[in-house]
Amino acid sequence: MPLPPLTDELYADFHRSGNRSRFEAVYFKRRRMLTRALFCTLADGPASPLLASALDKLDGIFSEESWELPAHIGRADGKDPYVVGLFAAETALLMAQCVCLLGDLLPPTFVRAVNERLADQIFDNYLANGSDWGWTDCTANWNAVCHQGVLGAALLTVEASSVVARLLAAAAPRLAHFPEGFTADGGCTEGAMYWAYGFGWFMALNEQL
Repeated sequence: MPLPPLTDELYADFHRSGNRSRFEAVYFKRRRMLTRALFCTLADGPASPLLASALDKLDGIFSEESWELPAHIGRADGKDPYVVGLFAAETALLMAQCVCLLGDLLPPTFVRAVNERLADQIFDNYLANGSDWGWTDCTANWNAVCHQGVLGAALLTVEASSVVARLLAAAAPRLAHFPEGFTADGGCTEGAMYWAYGFGWFMALNEQL
């Protein structure tokens, strides 16, 4: 089945109505559909009958004008490709993982397009503007999740060690704020689900590093 469309009307819905669920239901369904198609393709191998479906879904999500949720964007149209929050960072990592997992099954032109978008909207953007983003120095789950998205994608796709080094050097003192948000007994004031979410991504990044 094709991905359900993310229309301009859906992008603008939050700022018009205050309802974020209509957009997000479609947004997250698209990513679940890609993930299922990807797993089936990898299980079947290069001759998988679902390869074309996985590639089509991957291109559909890559081509989204803006990867961040409209509720995290201050514009009335709900779009800004240079706003990097939880879900732009998660999508950046998803794109990098798909490039690595599918490898030669992807057209070289598509891989180049992914790398160029990640460099422009994620990596260079983080280096130039990260100090102005609230999550880079916060103690909540955003710090860990967004950093794992940005740095995890870079570790998977960036070949220039100098660029990776600059990203890691910028992130190291910022990421250190995340554990400060935990109480002495290791608890999280955001609750158990956010403990799992934030600390889970924090540990994934540490493992990858």
